[in-house]
Amino acid sequence: MLIFQKCFSSSRDKKTQLIADLKENLHAVLAKNNLMLRISNFDLELILDESITNAMEHGNNWDPTKKVCVKMELYDEELILFVEDEGEGFDYNSSLNGNSSPLEVRGRGIPILKRLCDVQWLKGGAVLKIILPVSSRVYC
Repeated sequence: MLIFQKCFSSSRDKKTQLIADLKENLHAVLAKNNLMLRISNFDLELILDESITNAMEHGNNWDPTKKVCVKMELYDEELILFVEDEGEGFDYNSSLNGNSSPLEVRGRGIPILKRLCDVQWLKGGAVLKIILPVSSRVYC
């Protein structure tokens, strides 16, 4: 089920607001459906920040006339996020084989994402699909 969809310009102030809107919407929907993410809030914030920043910076070159679109879908056991930019994509297979360290200032986005969630690149790398596990809340 579609729970969030929004496009916004490639600017840092829009990114901050989008992440806040995404998280607020997501937590409300999860609570309403008695579900929880099986990752920490910190990891969620990092995943959102890295994926949206990469789309804005590498896909759209911080061009405020270009949009980044984020779509969030919730299913029984997973949350799927799509982050799409207006760039030409990139050779994600060669980037996936890179030896970047998460401690590096540049080139750490893909290794961080790969460690925290399941990711796939679609449309030649212009769309990032992020899969996060969800489960039912258990009350004692």
